[in-house]
Amino acid sequence: TAQSSVTHDGVDAARSGSVGDKQSSRLETGVSGPATLSFWWTIDSEATFDFLNIELDGVQPFPGISGQLDWQQKTIAIPAGTHTVRWTYVKDGSQATGRDAGWVDEVSVTPTAPPVP
Repeated sequence: TAQSSVTHDGVDAARSGSVGDKQSSRLETGVSGPATLSFWWTIDSEATFDFLNIELDGVQPFPGISGQLDWQQKTIAIPAGTHTVRWTYVKDGSQATGRDAGWVDEVSVTPTAPPVP
């Protein structure tokens, strides 16, 4: 969901959708590489139970975030070709803590030169 109350850049950010127990909300896009994907993310959730994750072609390049965290910047190297990037907010089977959501902001894709053979 697009919103402007929680942002890193002071303009707007994507917020996970409202979910119930054992549900998830996702944001997905296609990316062409080689490139570097950069983004900022934050979360306000039940620590160690509800997570905001990212996947590149179904594989997590690093662990997701959980709990109450400040904004963090992350980057992912995107190999040559077309790929799917997916951020998913995943909720466990009980309890809600904080805003029970995750946010993603300032997503950018910067093309990189392919390796020289």
